[in-house]
Amino acid sequence: MKEQEVYVGLKNQIYKYGNLIDDLVLSARQTNEYCKLSIANSSMAAANIQVALNAIVKLASDIGSIFSIVNAADRNSKMYENAKDLSKQVNDVAYKAELLSQLGMETAMCTFEVSASKVLDMAIALGVNYNKLKSEINNTELNDLQLKIKDVQKEINDLKNELASALEEIAIATDNANKLELDTKNLADYLTNIFTSVDRFSNDVIKKKAINPLIFDELISMVSCTTKDANAVQALMINALESSSITASSILETKKALNLVAEQVNELSSFHLN
Repeated sequence: MKEQEVYVGLKNQIYKYGNLIDDLVLSARQTNEYCKLSIANSSMAAANIQVALNAIVKLASDIGSIFSIVNAADRNSKMYENAKDLSKQVNDVAYKAELLSQLGMETAMCTFEVSASKVLDMAIALGVNYNKLKSEINNTELNDLQLKIKDVQKEINDLKNELASALEEIAIATDNANKLELDTKNLADYLTNIFTSVDRFSNDVIKKKAINPLIFDELISMVSCTTKDANAVQALMINALESSSITASSILETKKALNLVAEQVNELSSFHLN
């Protein structure tokens, strides 16, 4: 009689797993989709930042060439001081952009390493084995049933451990993504001052050319090219800023989804079926 009571109690407890495991698999699927999107977004952000970096490096090269010409032809003039200051500013921003590009690549790599797909595979396997257990429950002796239940419990514990790793990985990715978004915004703000300086310098050179024909035509041409390059950088930084913001948001959604899966697994692990 007592053995029968234990058997019935185990059956009832097993049935309680049903909805929880179904919900877990659904959540794990959704989490994996969020993670795929985060990987795509972080890769796009890294690519956009790299493109912006390349444009900034070109801008720095252009301004460096302008400074060399002014240095040779009009040293110690106001134009020389302005060109020197502008060259220093843009070299500084190019260094900041290089660091930002490195952070973008690190963020993409960290996001790629989040093991959401492995969590999903383990959740699906758990669901399959649970359903098999449930289908065989009426034809299984108590001792065998207890052994099969322990196997399911082991799968739950393994999934719990894998989730702990995934949560550590997504925490790193989240921190990187938040820093990436902030640093991209700061760089964009810093570049706004550069663009203002480029416009001011270009206008000054053009005005001086009007009153001093000895100013090289090559300098005027280079200044015009620099203005176009600055406009290109501005457009590319808008893309970089937008994609870094999207990346931070999508990784946060992935983190929330993983936390939900962890809560569901913790709820499952609270059952002791033996």
